[in-house]
Amino acid sequence: MEAEGWRGRGSRGAVTAPLTPAGRRLTATQKVLIVLAIALVAAVSWAIAPLQGYEFDDMQHYKRWLLLVTSEGISSAYSGEYPQSYAIYPPVFLYLLRLIGLGWGAFVDPTLGQQAALASNALSIAIKSSGLVFHGLLTLALILMHRRVYGFRGALVTGLLYGLNPAILFDVAYWGHPDAIQGFFLLAGLAAMDGSRPLVGGALLGLAAWTKPQTWALLPLAAALTWRRSRQGGVVKAGAAFAGLSALVVSPFWRHGTLPDLATLPERIASVMPFTSVYGSNLWWLLVSWGRLEADPPWLPDGDPWIAGLSYANWGYLLFGGLMLGGLWALSRAASRGMALEVFAFIAFGFFMVVTKVHENHAFQALVLLAGAGLLRSHRLVIYGVLSLTLLANMALFTPDIHRALLPAIGRSGVMVASMVNAAANLGLIAVWAALMVRSLGMRESDPTPT
Repeated sequence: MEAEGWRGRGSRGAVTAPLTPAGRRLTATQKVLIVLAIALVAAVSWAIAPLQGYEFDDMQHYKRWLLLVTSEGISSAYSGEYPQSYAIYPPVFLYLLRLIGLGWGAFVDPTLGQQAALASNALSIAIKSSGLVFHGLLTLALILMHRRVYGFRGALVTGLLYGLNPAILFDVAYWGHPDAIQGFFLLAGLAAMDGSRPLVGGALLGLAAWTKPQTWALLPLAAALTWRRSRQGGVVKAGAAFAGLSALVVSPFWRHGTLPDLATLPERIASVMPFTSVYGSNLWWLLVSWGRLEADPPWLPDGDPWIAGLSYANWGYLLFGGLMLGGLWALSRAASRGMALEVFAFIAFGFFMVVTKVHENHAFQALVLLAGAGLLRSHRLVIYGVLSLTLLANMALFTPDIHRALLPAIGRSGVMVASMVNAAANLGLIAVWAALMVRSLGMRESDPTPT
């Protein structure tokens, strides 16, 4: 039976291997162990959820948007002013907020009072629950994805390396951000594309793109993957599914005449914090903020000119364009599903490193995709570990309560120097990762047969 299934231009041929016992149906014992693993991840996640991470910043925005879309409908999400009555997230997360809001109104506060909502930690936990559910689903998906590659025990370890990752839990359970929602749809969509299911893959990628906008940066690579697996017909099917899902997502705006409001979302997202780096430990943080250690905040407008009269933002786009070309080349030479997903993970991290306006947690999807590529082969576990540490440090250094606690001990300049070291570590990481990935492109792995 074919174990790899990779064909197309640039492919080095398929590797055939018999289906091992790891690819058979799960035994009763294995099913129990999976349930216990998911229960462990859930227990740790929900133990963290009551803690207030970004309670008085991002979580307050989420609550205001929840009240807005619950009381006035999803079509009103982009008709007002940020942050009170204009959401700077695409609609999928807002649909989930509306669902939570309907429950809040039915069982807790029928008046949907803003003051009570903003003060309620119970509502914060309810909002976090949307991400925590998808965090558990991602853990399960990783176990099921990898059991034919690593065997059951290896797949279980891989799932837990994601599910219990402190950086992941900090983002999803402590901060309460919806990155796991995007991550689930993104990884599932790419797996479907690779498995020659372009209709399913296109719809799932549509959900990812309408959850958080960083997905859009990976779509050219996704189109290339679809072409390689399913050729022109697959690209057309995936595009149609993406468009159909998108039409469904935006249909309330069409019905209520607010599509023009929705069309302002990209510009409004870009204009909220138009700076070189919004605390993200990337290239711009290191280059620009080094001479502004005492500035508060240590940012520069990304529209300011830099080299050759081009703005920081335009240089970021040029650098990412170069990375994307390299990613397309690497994808054409990837000899396995694992290597293909590693290319996606690298480009997701590259986006974080060279594009302006990024925040502390915007490298999250690189960890999801790297876990999807598989962590128990070659260099990936080391890359995953280092990136987890730098992401965790990046988020912790600028989480308001932790940041304030650090100031008496090391001062503002100490926090800034630590963040510079973190950014330098990320630059070193992406350079080493690029070299290791290029060296291993031609290596084959015993990837699962698409099912």
